[in-house]
Amino acid sequence: MKRIKVLRILSRLCVGGPAIHCVLLTQHLPKERYQSILLHGDLDEGDALYTYDHTQDMDIRLIASMKRQVGLKNIWKEWKSFLEVYRVIRAEKPDIIHTHTAKAGFIGRIAAYLAKTPVIVHTFHGHAFHSYFSGWKTNLFLSIERRLAKITHSIIAISQQQKHELGNVYKVCPPDKITVIPLGFDLGPFLEDKEAKRKDFRQQYKVKDDQIAVGLIGRMVPIKNHSLLIHAIAKIQQHKEIDLSKIRFFLIGDGAERKNIENLCTQLNIPFTDANSSDFEPCLVTFTGYQSRMDWVNAGLDIIVLTSKNEGTPVSLIEAQASGVPILSTRVGGVENIVLENETAILCSSDDVQEFAQKLIYLIQNPEKRSSMQGKGREYVLKNYHYSRLIHDIDKHYQFLLYGRDIHATKEN
Repeated sequence: MKRIKVLRILSRLCVGGPAIHCVLLTQHLPKERYQSILLHGDLDEGDALYTYDHTQDMDIRLIASMKRQVGLKNIWKEWKSFLEVYRVIRAEKPDIIHTHTAKAGFIGRIAAYLAKTPVIVHTFHGHAFHSYFSGWKTNLFLSIERRLAKITHSIIAISQQQKHELGNVYKVCPPDKITVIPLGFDLGPFLEDKEAKRKDFRQQYKVKDDQIAVGLIGRMVPIKNHSLLIHAIAKIQQHKEIDLSKIRFFLIGDGAERKNIENLCTQLNIPFTDANSSDFEPCLVTFTGYQSRMDWVNAGLDIIVLTSKNEGTPVSLIEAQASGVPILSTRVGGVENIVLENETAILCSSDDVQEFAQKLIYLIQNPEKRSSMQGKGREYVLKNYHYSRLIHDIDKHYQFLLYGRDIHATKEN
């Protein structure tokens, strides 16, 4: 039987959920049924390249002219990237084109439509319909997405909350055109050698045994809202019952907002340090830069926080639960769909510094609560967010879109 050719298009292969998702699909979709190709754009300033195992048999190609940012000043590059993608589509003649993230979804779906690709699929890993842009820009992007949805055979949302927002709140397309397929990850490393990794992390960053390490993992961009944590730290500094010598805060990641975050620390009299400097010494707040071994990072932390104003499915929270690390997160996007509230995570408003600080203080002061939250998420995320489930769901969906049948149900019968 002829294999199904899938051409997957991603805006950029940077550290984060979309890149992990696309590489796992490219690697693990059954090779007896699928030929997978992944096209990706180039990195933006401040991005860290997602590194994958190059020894694996995968067809991954760079479209250097394709950047995440849309710019009328660089209209020639936009046109060039469209032509490059279109030429690949015409040469490969895929059965399915599956786009991921907004920029790739715009270029890839138009090119696929013009090339008369049989099946066009798009996954929303998040959306930019609030907290990203000004009103007129948001309305423009929403209008574009509604038109693109008309030439798309299937829209995939990564959480029920996202499906509700896309179908009912922002009306990108009718809800019955949207299929929910949660992300999937290789969670094995987060379950292995935790004690050794914890010891190594804490030795490297000079964290004492009796200190509580709190980490925020994510790109330093406005939507991630690092300032919420910084303002909360300022309130914690004023709390008379908190011994600051027993707490360390780690900002894991980098990006365009880093200087602004450092300036805010200075303004609020919060001491901070760069872990990559030659004279690194322990400090209340430590900037670590990007890290590739997130299982190692998670093992060293006692609390993981997320401060975002908008999210799709935050990878850091899935990984935190696999690692058994308690979570404090803003209640945004698909967060509620991926944690067990008050069991693996405490949630709060995205714009209330006082609430965030109070709940962070509660976790810091209550080791019993932190202990009760450890481990409860492991079974949950292994069942719902392991890549084997993702591969099964995508395979099933592709078969249905192409042939109108569930290949797995056929086998069972």
